[in-house]
Amino acid sequence: MKTSEDRYAPIVIDLDAAHARWMKHPGYAEAYAALGELLHARKAVGMTQTDVTHELRTGGEPDRMGEPVMQADATA
Repeated sequence: MKTSEDRYAPIVIDLDAAHARWMKHPGYAEAYAALGELLHARKAVGMTQTDVTHELRTGGEPDRMGEPVMQADATA
């Protein structure tokens, strides 16, 4: 009987080369640039990823400005 270990065959991916190829695609390049802007903005205001996660939490609890946090649409 074959097990999952018999079928496991790891592959090696050159992430630098893959990223260089992907950057040639406008959608990827735009998304990558937007991510960089978001990370820069987060760092500029002194927030950690945990802080961002806390700010984006669901449940309708007030944010720092006293406004309810938008609830995630569970059907999306």
